[in-house]
Amino acid sequence: MIKVEEKITIISLWKNNLSNREISKKLNISKTTVKKWISKYEKDGDKIFHEHGINREFAASVYKDKILGWLNKEPKLSYLRIWEKLKEEENYKYGYDSVRYYLNNLRLSKEIYPVFEQLAPGLEAQVDFGYVGLIYNPEKKKRTKAYVFCMRLIYSRYDYYEVVFDQKVKTFIKCHENAFKYYNGVPKNVKIDNLKAGVLESNFYTPVYQQEYLNFSKHYKFNPITCRPYKPKDKAHVENGIKYVKGNFFAGRSFRDDKDCNERLLRWMEEKSLRRHGTTRKKPKEEFLNIEQKVLTKLPVEPYIIYEYSKHKLHPDCYLRAHNNLYSAPHEYVGKELIVRTSDFVVEVYTEDFNLICCHKKVKGTGIREKNPAHFPEWIELISTGHYNYYMKQLDKFGEEVKDYCKKVFRDHKTSGYRMVQGIIALANKHGKEKLSKAIKRGSCYQNYSYMCLKNILDKNLINSNQLEDIEDFSEKQDSNKYKVNLKEYDLFYH
Repeated sequence: MIKVEEKITIISLWKNNLSNREISKKLNISKTTVKKWISKYEKDGDKIFHEHGINREFAASVYKDKILGWLNKEPKLSYLRIWEKLKEEENYKYGYDSVRYYLNNLRLSKEIYPVFEQLAPGLEAQVDFGYVGLIYNPEKKKRTKAYVFCMRLIYSRYDYYEVVFDQKVKTFIKCHENAFKYYNGVPKNVKIDNLKAGVLESNFYTPVYQQEYLNFSKHYKFNPITCRPYKPKDKAHVENGIKYVKGNFFAGRSFRDDKDCNERLLRWMEEKSLRRHGTTRKKPKEEFLNIEQKVLTKLPVEPYIIYEYSKHKLHPDCYLRAHNNLYSAPHEYVGKELIVRTSDFVVEVYTEDFNLICCHKKVKGTGIREKNPAHFPEWIELISTGHYNYYMKQLDKFGEEVKDYCKKVFRDHKTSGYRMVQGIIALANKHGKEKLSKAIKRGSCYQNYSYMCLKNILDKNLINSNQLEDIEDFSEKQDSNKYKVNLKEYDLFYH
């Protein structure tokens, strides 16, 4: 009896305008047989390929061109997904094995799969990300790179999947939390790849974990385990999970946005968790509910607060930029690097030695200013008009001592201070930096911060060495009431 593949070949050659004689010679089949099947095809069409007794290995071969078209468009399309598409689009009536047998004959090479050791229930889960292409991001209002997060419980093969747009620490931890809530429990060990979100230094024997992830693992009471770099077999289970979801869910589908994708992915997860797993030959969800869920660690009562740490410079307008918004901080720290610790609800600002200096409620949106009036000096108008920044830049060439003195001039004289600073710059240009520094030393001793104070000291040459020594002795005792002076009288004394 002629095989189905021979029928397909006869019809293909006939469609390519070969004569019956040429087909007979090429296939070593009688001309009568060739003529018979061409006549049947002209009468019944594709039905001749589905007659009783068809070899299931070649049932899908009728759709070879269509299958190859799908594979050219989506090379990672799995056998299962091809079978589903044949049923959806071609009313395919044969089983999955018929597709698998046929496609195995098309493959040029066979993959060698590792043999896995079965672990105890609740002992280990593996996690990883996989790139799944571009999906519309409503926040950015454009299609951006998307990744699927996968956590697989090794005993039951019960999977959790979620689509995200980045692999940051906060996202990584949030995906773990969502997976634990989905399982309603926590496995003893979680094996992770060497992502920067979880591991800072990928040393197999003494790995350095990301601090926030380490705190999270302690809160949920699981042990993070790292994989060896460039050893995918260390997490082969989750690698297979990523491959499975990419080939069977993402391939050949399109999504409106990430919300639509995750909703459909959740339904798909529930459906596929009831399939019979190819290795264990058991249904993952049934194994999970009947055995593994009972031995998972209970979820903590208190939620874990995820903090993000970043460094920001406080700008002269007393604002620092964090998460696309502006938050005020005390003006004393202008120009300094500050540590910002952010959660979903609060923004905390710390000094470099981690002393808290202020906090704000985290605002939503972008470009919003969160202001605390107490953070701003009374002479803030100078900043808004640009005078302050201009004069601070001018004072850079005279050194920090002159600059600090001028800041105190602004502090004491408010909005009129910039006129005095303008005069101090003129004194510096006239008398030089060295003389001005000595005059500032004398004026600062009496806590007098004004242009006239420096002018009188320089004009009357009150900066000789003996007088400066007396000033130093005086400065050591200036806390005593005996040495307190009325600054207004001091100003009048030199007029």
